[in-house]
Amino acid sequence: MRLPAGVGVWAENVAGCGGARVMAAKAIELGLGHIAVKNADGRLEQEHEAIRELVARVRSGGVEVWVWPFAGYTSSTTERAFAEGKAQAYMALSVGATGIMPNIEVSDGSPWYRNSPARATAYLGGIRSVAPALPIGFCSYPWPSEQGDTPWAAFLGGSDFVAPQVYYATIGGTPLKCLQRTIRELKPYKKPVYPLAGDTAQSRLTGQSLKEFAAAVAVNGLSSYGIYHWAGQHTPWDAVGELCRSVLKVVRPDGMPILCHPVEAKGETVVDLRSVAEALGGRVDWDEASATLSVYAPSGARVGPEVGWAVAVSGALARCKLVPLVDALAFEAHYMTPPQGPRIYLKSKGAAPGVSSPLLARAYPEAVSA
Repeated sequence: MRLPAGVGVWAENVAGCGGARVMAAKAIELGLGHIAVKNADGRLEQEHEAIRELVARVRSGGVEVWVWPFAGYTSSTTERAFAEGKAQAYMALSVGATGIMPNIEVSDGSPWYRNSPARATAYLGGIRSVAPALPIGFCSYPWPSEQGDTPWAAFLGGSDFVAPQVYYATIGGTPLKCLQRTIRELKPYKKPVYPLAGDTAQSRLTGQSLKEFAAAVAVNGLSSYGIYHWAGQHTPWDAVGELCRSVLKVVRPDGMPILCHPVEAKGETVVDLRSVAEALGGRVDWDEASATLSVYAPSGARVGPEVGWAVAVSGALARCKLVPLVDALAFEAHYMTPPQGPRIYLKSKGAAPGVSSPLLARAYPEAVSA
């Protein structure tokens, strides 16, 4: 099962974003993992050649192009729903899209699917009949409890993942609280979550709010997310680029970083940060309510690469920042969320650091191959 890669930006069209050449150059420059482009309203295709050109232009930069059609315009019967799914699958394949994320909103544009699991199943069956291997992400509202007339089970049962529109400024509340409620309500469907940040009033989409959303994504152990939408002057491109480039996806206001990118490489030295901290006489605490990871240095620790703590300490344990600790130990930090709860793992940069120091030797007894 494949989700969109990394950080992506959604677009209503190609022409309004400057054309395929401009979009491709910006996506590669920023380091986007993917672009999602609207390609159809029902069975009416849009910008076929422009999207094909975009796919070709971003290929060299490793950027994926996904398509997101509006679905439900012509699905007044199960037969028509099946036909619409087939047509949209052909459209996606013909432009070389990585996958398809149908946008289905029964209260706005997709009324034929209201309380109709049969039509939902038929629509997805139409896609599968043409493109059985094409990844499908069901894009819709964030909270099933407030959209009970959407046939969630049918749509999610036939999709590979869910792409909820977590438009926190429109909804009201912090990005973290909105996303956590979304994940909680979607959990019974047992589908991977690829959340979409954004706002119906684009001017309210700020760089700071995107960083908070990225933190919420990392806290909840999600692997990728999208941003709606590619809107020129209102899109905080500097923040988007920062999120794409940085392994430390965001630094919270109190200075404690939230880290992401699961450890994927094989054969590298990996240690659990908690084990490192405890081996050095320190402690790691996680506060679920504020989504804050705290690292505490051991009593008497001194600043320096041999010890690795970011602060000089005398007496009781004292809180320290994680970034200097990671740098001092010559490790990269990766955020993961196994069943036991949020954890941070440290992966060696190239060869494993030396262990000549007694403290460093004590820090790495748990080393494993990823």
